[in-house]
Amino acid sequence: MTSPAEPSDLRNRILEAAVRLFAERGYGSTSVREVVEAVGCTKPALYYHFGSKEELYLHAVQTQMARMTEIVAEVVAMEGDVACRLHRFAQALLDRVEKRPYAMRLLLTAEHHPTDEGQPEVDLLSMHLELVQLLTRIIEEGQTNGTLRRDLPAYDLCLSFIGMVNLRALGCLYGMAPGPEVAPLLVDIFINGARPKR
Repeated sequence: MTSPAEPSDLRNRILEAAVRLFAERGYGSTSVREVVEAVGCTKPALYYHFGSKEELYLHAVQTQMARMTEIVAEVVAMEGDVACRLHRFAQALLDRVEKRPYAMRLLLTAEHHPTDEGQPEVDLLSMHLELVQLLTRIIEEGQTNGTLRRDLPAYDLCLSFIGMVNLRALGCLYGMAPGPEVAPLLVDIFINGARPKR
């Protein structure tokens, strides 16, 4: 006989199911009934942890936003040169998308949602700005030690690198697995450019 799930475990299971269903179906097309059926719990149990569908959605999105920020903060805090840390960031993001595609899909749908679904507004801009701010520190270190050009704004260099990684991550969502060689390739192109070596 199995014991009932611990409350924190049930809360996490509800969040996991919500992330998947909201990512797959969108906010408007996902019902509380579908979430509780996916988890195997009751509506009162869901409402105990999350007072409404809107609150569940906001928690689902915010937990994914927090994890993305944690990933970048961990990379910034690591030891190593600029290329090594940029590689770790790219690899961590690509690994996350490959292993948890629903998490990235949820963030994309939260940002680019149809206005008629009644989907709650989420402040994704603050997450993007925090990620850029964290990664810009690495870029600035590279400019200080001569790894990267000093005549270009660190902010723009940061956006260029994030753009490269994000497009590969988006491709991963469409079934184009990046493979272990992609992250170092992106870093090489970013740091050394596309000109032939002399």
